Formats: sequence, C-alpha cells, structure tokens
Amino acid sequence: MTHYTIHILNHNFDPEPILHQLILQILSRDEDIKVVVWDDFSDEEFRLILTKLRSRHTQPFIHWNLEQKNVGRSAMRQKILDSTVSGWALSIDSDMLPDRDFIRQMISSLKNESLVYAGRHYYQKE
Repeated sequence: MTHYTIHILNHNFDPEPILHQLILQILSRDEDIKVVVWDDFSDEEFRLILTKLRSRHTQPFIHWNLEQKNVGRSAMRQKILDSTVSGWALSIDSDMLPDRDFIRQMISSLKNESLVYAGRHYYQKE
C-alpha cells in the first residue's frame, strides 16, 4: 500500500482551516494518509491555539511536532525531509487552503517515484 504524509509547516498562524479541509477529505478515503503539523515555536497566542487544536483533533492520522525554540523555515523544512522514511511526502504551508478535491488530485497525480513534483498555489481574494 502506498503511504502519503502531508507535512504542514506552521509559524504564528492558526492552521484550523487547512486541518479541517484535509480531515474531511481523508476521512472519506481508504489510503494510508498521515498529516503532520510542524510548528516552529509560534508566539504564545498561537501555541495556545495549537494546544486546543491538538486536543480537539485526535484522529490517529494526525501528528504534532511542536518545537520548543524557533529554528527558522529552512531548518524546519530540513526536519521534514529528515523525518520521511517511506512513501510520498508533501509539504504545504499552514496559510494555504487546499481545493475540495486536493486528496483525490494528490493520489491521482503522484505516480512516478523518481520525480520531484511541485504544486502551485492560488491566493484567495482575501
């Protein structure tokens, strides 16, 4: 079975919208899909939000890596790369909102393991 891990990089943002959309889509699928939230030691107000989200979203496919010090975007991306052991790894920033069929598109697009795929992001009007 193919494994998919969606890594969400976060700093000083509430990732609830992206988590909500991904959870809705993953629950309707049979594939092995994991979501990992990586927070680069956000400010206190956002750490409180993350704590609440963590206790609300207890699905077994959601994992949390909450740093205890700010290491920067580049170091966080390296941690994401180092953590991936098998399957497909996707990285998405927490301020993005995936399409309603993101998971379907992801699974149907990722076919050749010798390629590095790059996506695109269209900013919302707001």
